[in-house]
Amino acid sequence: MKKILLSTLLFFNLSAYSAFVTPNELADSMSSNNKLIILDVSQREIYKLSHIKHAIHVDTKKIYSKELQDELRELGINTDSTVVIYSRNTKNSILNSSYLAFTLIRNGFENVSLLDGGYMAWVFEHMLKTSSKQFYAPQRGNITLNDSNLTVGKEFMQKSLLNIKILDARTANEYYGLIKSQNIQALGHIPTAQSSYYENKFLSDNRLRDTGEIEEIYIKGYELKKDKTTVVYANTMLEASMEWFILYKYLNLKNTKIYEGSFIEWGNDSNLTTTRFKWE
Repeated sequence: MKKILLSTLLFFNLSAYSAFVTPNELADSMSSNNKLIILDVSQREIYKLSHIKHAIHVDTKKIYSKELQDELRELGINTDSTVVIYSRNTKNSILNSSYLAFTLIRNGFENVSLLDGGYMAWVFEHMLKTSSKQFYAPQRGNITLNDSNLTVGKEFMQKSLLNIKILDARTANEYYGLIKSQNIQALGHIPTAQSSYYENKFLSDNRLRDTGEIEEIYIKGYELKKDKTTVVYANTMLEASMEWFILYKYLNLKNTKIYEGSFIEWGNDSNLTTTRFKWE
């Protein structure tokens, strides 16, 4: 059994690629990769105070725009660009970074990474490589978007509850039904879903836990398999995006989807059941 587990872990180690980059890796890329684009998803006022040199500010509200392709081209993103996104160490900023990454991947652009530990990790190691000067893309990009079918709807969830792995990326108290999620009527979770709060995958400094721990959580703990569908949800897609990113990009589990309506849809539909006071 141990040999099988070790073999599985090795497979995932070899197939994982740069979902998260360290500050030193990013610093090296800044001097060697002329196709690198660094994106800052913090509030504009915070960006103006200080940011990584050459980082371009992203108005995250425009991620939801119908003119998404045009907005991404304004950031200078080409089909062959290397994009690194970073955030400040707040929940909203962190989730904006993973949601932007999800949006790019969802639309066919895979060469995107998150800065491990965010801006504070960068400042700790590269304090002199920060700036208050606003940077813009030197020229308009040529990225073309193509839907990669990475979401599922309510009907799929209803039909597939017993045949797929479902992870609930909300807090344990929300999952268990001790407290209500904001703007949602039902308590508890979608039947058969397992609790997997995304924040638990990070250390106190917002760096991702080491690969061995991440693999043990998902592969040994949840018994996720590469050839099986896993669906992640939270209150919204934004809140589900980091859990999804770790699975899809870091562990290379390409059959991972996000339930697009998430719990704000499921928990407000009186025709759908939820489970409370039970660990699945």
